[in-house]
Amino acid sequence: MAAYFLPDGPGGQVQHGLEALPLFLGKVIPAGMLGIFMAGMLAAFMSTHDSYFLCWASVIVRDIINPMRSEPLPEASQIRVTRIIILITGVFLLIWGVWYELPDSVWTYMAVTGNIFLSGAGVVIVGGLYWRRASTTGAMAAMLVGLFPGPVQAVAPWMTEGLIGVSSYILCAVTFCIVSMLFPDEPRITPEEAS
Repeated sequence: MAAYFLPDGPGGQVQHGLEALPLFLGKVIPAGMLGIFMAGMLAAFMSTHDSYFLCWASVIVRDIINPMRSEPLPEASQIRVTRIIILITGVFLLIWGVWYELPDSVWTYMAVTGNIFLSGAGVVIVGGLYWRRASTTGAMAAMLVGLFPGPVQAVAPWMTEGLIGVSSYILCAVTFCIVSMLFPDEPRITPEEAS
């Protein structure tokens, strides 16, 4: 196995890394237990994905389609459109997952785009929930600063991807705090205070 995974020796580049865990489990787990393990993994996989499909479809119906209409769809129509969107999403993922050949760079792309979103959004969610002085302007600024990891790597090639990822969270948090303190939201008057 060493020649298959490490053809250049222990210090070389790892080959076929995605096959290591399935091969290990196939060798370690006995045949009957392997079937039970696979059934459990398949059940967890299906449970996760049906929740994703329902979530995506209902968000599309309630947060995209309904606001674009003058009045929301009736409940029965929302359910029907949700089912259609689930079917379309399932067909897309079947084609994408089975027949589309992914380049290696797609995983880097997903990691970078996920970090761009999460660095700004994570700071905004945590700050908005737990800090009384959080402001809308600070949240917008933190989300915008989250866009900068890509350009930072182009300007500073000596920075590793991990360092850029961590620094983007820190930069978003600092920006969120400073801009929130400089540009606070107007105090909201509750209906009880107004009367």
